[in-house]
Amino acid sequence: MFKSFFQEKIKGAKTLFLLKQNDLIYLPEKEEEVVTDKSSPFYAQFWNDKMARSKNIYSVVKYSGNEIYFIRHNIAQMIENKLEFGSQNCYQKINGVSIKDYCIKITADRLGNIFPV
Repeated sequence: MFKSFFQEKIKGAKTLFLLKQNDLIYLPEKEEEVVTDKSSPFYAQFWNDKMARSKNIYSVVKYSGNEIYFIRHNIAQMIENKLEFGSQNCYQKINGVSIKDYCIKITADRLGNIFPV
């Protein structure tokens, strides 16, 4: 229902995925090639490297207009309000790169296995 609403609103647009609060996303490094094709022989090798992947996992925190804010998945609470991560206590950009433009929606099971959606 939501997908069709947004596709009708912006003609020619294709919705890849929708994000809601607490969804997990993966933000690739600048020159990193992400393997999302399940039939690729490198798929399991790429996503099973939990230590390397966990450095770039963020959680959706909140929305404001057309902006979306993220926080690293391993941060529980800010030590000093509005000092560590800016006025919103979260990130929109990292190293000048907009997270929402380059993120990949992922899911994680209880064992910590990470998979793209």
